[in-house]
Amino acid sequence: MDGPLAASEYFTWLAREGYIDANPVAFTNQAEEKARDRVLSDEELRIIWQALDDDQFGTIVKLLMLTGARRSEIGGLLFDEISPTLPLITLPPIRTKNELEHLIPLSEQALGIVRGLPKQAMPDGTPQEHVFGNSGGFQNWSRGKAELDTRITKANHGKALESWTLHDFRRSVSTALHDRFGVPPHVVEVLLGHAGGHKGGVAGTYNKAIYLEERRRALERWGAHIMELVTGKPVKGAVVTLRRATAER
Repeated sequence: MDGPLAASEYFTWLAREGYIDANPVAFTNQAEEKARDRVLSDEELRIIWQALDDDQFGTIVKLLMLTGARRSEIGGLLFDEISPTLPLITLPPIRTKNELEHLIPLSEQALGIVRGLPKQAMPDGTPQEHVFGNSGGFQNWSRGKAELDTRITKANHGKALESWTLHDFRRSVSTALHDRFGVPPHVVEVLLGHAGGHKGGVAGTYNKAIYLEERRRALERWGAHIMELVTGKPVKGAVVTLRRATAER
């Protein structure tokens, strides 16, 4: 056994035997469990977005917030995974947690960001494969997050946000789509690329539906919601139409 639980048990034994006065890591595992329940409020989402710089980390965070994708999926994004004709990212099985191909429909807001990503060349002149980072994807997560938190605190009159992580975007997207936008749970589960849920076990063997159009509509609503938070104005305009990827890819 390893991790916080093992450490807590060890220090508890030392305290019981009289070697130390108290368990110095007591309740740390409970704190981690609580952190995994974090859902960002609308105000927190607005504050985070408005504190982002116009750099690679800022672009990644915006895409994470708009798509609900995993950090590794966006940070390691390849140009070849972005459709040249559709508002769509296609992640191969080797790049997903459940080892299945995962399609990420891009809302109008996310598509605008992706279409503006510059494609550069490597030092040897070969085209750069990864969208972020020089090679192998984005790496400066800790530095980027620390600098973002500093800007947030400064913009928020010296008040820092409650401890949060980039993974909280996924939970926030899921919660909002379920509770506020009425998106069916099975659509949200596929949107997030979850292996279990309604498609786990026997059900997953027979249910091969990917609900692509439903996911697109859900993320369009979510993207419009984020823009309304950021700008304070209702989002108007045409909605990007996503043709069936199975026919166009």
